[in-house]
Amino acid sequence: MSVNRSSMHYSSGVPLALATVMVLGLGLAAGLLAQAVSGPVSAQPVFQREGEFSVDAISQPRWLGKFLVDVRDRESKSPLFEVTDSNGNKERVSFELPDTAFIQALRYNAGADGSIVAIGIALSGKNGGASFLAWIPPDRKSQTVIQTAPFVPEAVAVAADGSIWSVGTLFDDDKRRTIADNVIQRYATSGKLLFSVAVPGVNFPSETPGDATQNSTLQASKDRVGWFTSANQYLEFSLDGKEIGRYEGPPIPRSSPNHNDRFALSVDNQAVLGIVGSDMRSYSMAMLNRKDRVWVPVTLMDGEVQSVRERLAGFDGTELVTQSDKRAGIITRWKRGAASGAR
Repeated sequence: MSVNRSSMHYSSGVPLALATVMVLGLGLAAGLLAQAVSGPVSAQPVFQREGEFSVDAISQPRWLGKFLVDVRDRESKSPLFEVTDSNGNKERVSFELPDTAFIQALRYNAGADGSIVAIGIALSGKNGGASFLAWIPPDRKSQTVIQTAPFVPEAVAVAADGSIWSVGTLFDDDKRRTIADNVIQRYATSGKLLFSVAVPGVNFPSETPGDATQNSTLQASKDRVGWFTSANQYLEFSLDGKEIGRYEGPPIPRSSPNHNDRFALSVDNQAVLGIVGSDMRSYSMAMLNRKDRVWVPVTLMDGEVQSVRERLAGFDGTELVTQSDKRAGIITRWKRGAASGAR
């Protein structure tokens, strides 16, 4: 695998990925930002267990409709991506960065075309750490690596038009002062920065104003990119970067963390959130009903028994895929068994 070095450099100079941060217009009516936690009763989607397959790596599996992507040695010099289809066929993709001793805080996603994207911190003995974004095309013959500093990405996705989206924080050149929180950047696969915007009015993760990108997630559908923030808020953007929807998340236990790998957006725009119970051992899911602006509980049935120990890995609009909390390495497929009012 060759590396496109034209967009990769670890230096103190002005990086390729730095551009003027524009602030999105507030444009949305106040009513769009408010959502009652209760509302009209919507049909609850029910999914029946259909089958399962096994994977070797179990870290943060992501199901993209035809395949699942996971990683071995997530924090190491050379993480190994594992791509598994629903028949259990596996492809392993090695990932290394030149002049890098260790890759830290690796997060990743995949495109519907089979491409893989990754973000993290590349550590070297000489220059310390540098944030990066990497794209590996479906043919695996090359990789494009973008040095993103002073922007630090926290989540990444591949949009339907092939562009790469990331959300994070923009710092000054010395990384000592925050220039802008909740920044979305969009790149071409060549490494060219297409736009950089700071999203206004995002909820704070706590009472103290701050960034909502850490432990958040980006996912893409056929015509939009969805961002579920670490402040339990969901925003949607058109492919040209315009905000087109904003929803409060469902009620979650106060002690429940927001995992950056537990949100899914199907190709036809059905949004599903995985929620960790207050006991930290049970799990539930909710699907967004945009019309009523509520999140509807999702039920998983294994025969006549309801399953509560499954963690969301992805959803393609018909089939929901989960990671078993009870059996290591088992991925379960669930087929919709009842009509849903959540769209």
